[in-house]
Amino acid sequence: MTRMARIRMALERDHYRSASNPHTGLVLDRCLQDWPSDETKKGEAFVKFIREACELPVAPVYSAAYERWRETVLEAAHCNQAALWCGQVEGRLFIGMGGVSPLEAAITLHHTYGTPILPGSALKGLTRAYAFEQVEGGKRRVDRNTFDVLFGREPASDCDHWDGGDAGYLIFNDAWWIPGSIASPLASEIITVHHADYYTSQGKNPATDFDSPTPNAQIAVQGSFLFSVEGVGEWAGFGMELLKAALQQWGVGAKTSAGYGYFVEDGPSLRALNKSLATRKQQDMPVEEQLRATLAGWSEKQLAEYLGKDWKKTMETLSSQYPGLEEACILLLDEVWGDVLKTWENSDSKNCQKAYKKWKNALDDL
Repeated sequence: MTRMARIRMALERDHYRSASNPHTGLVLDRCLQDWPSDETKKGEAFVKFIREACELPVAPVYSAAYERWRETVLEAAHCNQAALWCGQVEGRLFIGMGGVSPLEAAITLHHTYGTPILPGSALKGLTRAYAFEQVEGGKRRVDRNTFDVLFGREPASDCDHWDGGDAGYLIFNDAWWIPGSIASPLASEIITVHHADYYTSQGKNPATDFDSPTPNAQIAVQGSFLFSVEGVGEWAGFGMELLKAALQQWGVGAKTSAGYGYFVEDGPSLRALNKSLATRKQQDMPVEEQLRATLAGWSEKQLAEYLGKDWKKTMETLSSQYPGLEEACILLLDEVWGDVLKTWENSDSKNCQKAYKKWKNALDDL
């Protein structure tokens, strides 16, 4: 028996439920076994299978792949060659419903990892359509030249000579689902068609109030995504602003008129992203500037704790992180926090008083 045959047998025996790295796309394509002839039972089996597929855990390998991608776009943003944003689906989203599927429940999934992904081509098309509405409009947010730079210019003719047009300056990358943003990236959804005969006959049969509704099981996406637009500096930033506005105001995917596909900002994920970006920028600074940034990043509560009861531990930590800058550390404390520390000389807080004395003694010893 060949290896592929053994794999197929394993799939037929429902081993996918206990797989260490389950692939939802493979399950949806190959693993539906119960297909009764009775329409009611067939519908129940189909709904049950869709629900089970959506409940499959995300493969652990995806988290590693996502982190690799995140580091890639972070480095591009660090080099001022990309703009990033984290958006959360406000409810649920349908993407790829018109795609090929043996179940008539198509969804766009990453080919390798089986997780939902928003294709860059779809995001570019959405942003271009949104920007086109803004071209020389009431607010004149996007002029024609800017539009051509962002998305490219079609070939033009001059006396029977075609110039070939121009490519756009921006690259819209696929948006990756953020691991941990929600328990499962997929959810079973029921869409009810109220006038099936009307649609299948292309309008030849009239739609009436007596038509029986036909529920259909579909797969929706939920959670947050990391969006990235590559380009030079401010061009990438402006492109991302347009993409964000389109996602929030127009939505993406199918059935946006029914409320699907709209995004809101994912604050926690975006703050974590910006923190990672700030850390990269800080690492590029001279060591003394890194130390200054570290001290300036403390809150007054942390200052009292670090220089009060934890003075020795704090100084040892800073000395190990910034060797050779022990004296500079005291001087920078005076520069950054001196005005605050002076007000703590007669503070009601014993920890603040202690922090002031420790700092003053260290400053006098220089």
